[in-house]
Amino acid sequence: MREKKEKLIINGNEIYEIDMDCVKSKQDRAGRKTRQSQTPKKQNGKARRNSSPPQS
Repeated sequence: MREKKEKLIINGNEIYEIDMDCVKSKQDRAGRKTRQSQTPKKQNGKARRNSSPPQS
């Protein structure tokens, strides 16, 4: 059996053709981005300097 690669959506007079391979790849990229943002980032040993001038 062949897997469908496109999906048609009919909305009144409008017809949309969705490429399912493209949808899957976008979901994969979004999943990777979400997983990367959930992992804690390493901090370097340097302290951040305050860029504002000292107050008197």
